[in-house]
Amino acid sequence: MNTKYLLETPFRWLRFNIAVPYILGPNVLDIGCHDSKLKEYLPKSVNYIGCEFDYSIFYSKKFDTIVLLAVIEHIEPSKLKKMFKMLSDHLYIKGRIVITTPTKKAKKILDILAKFKLLEPKGIEEHKYYLTKTELLNLGVSSGFKLYTYKLFEFGFNQLIVFEK
Repeated sequence: MNTKYLLETPFRWLRFNIAVPYILGPNVLDIGCHDSKLKEYLPKSVNYIGCEFDYSIFYSKKFDTIVLLAVIEHIEPSKLKKMFKMLSDHLYIKGRIVITTPTKKAKKILDILAKFKLLEPKGIEEHKYYLTKTELLNLGVSSGFKLYTYKLFEFGFNQLIVFEK
């Protein structure tokens, strides 16, 4: 993650602090981990694995929590259902998926912040879709998960959703 953009670090800090209380150990997979900074927020006893989009990490492992912080908005909507099925296959029973993603109303604000280089422009340009709460719920439930919690944060411009297997 490029920290030369003024708001990247505080926004990431907010995501980590809203998500960490929902992360179960001991085995945690962080998809889209960037520089694996999330590990610093977790207890030392957690077996943390960070990856970008290298799905080979899944083949022989199961996890207590799979984390996707500021990730799913970068994935083509047509691929999300398949991805959720794969995540389910690699979670233990009662395992969790912890997701943060911007809300639809954040799009204009994020575009402006990127234009003024307060956020990394390339990262914002790569957003494929902004999911609503209903779309997130449908995606999780139709993939066999149950909702554990849902919260808005950052003045309603970001959302946390936690599913349990």
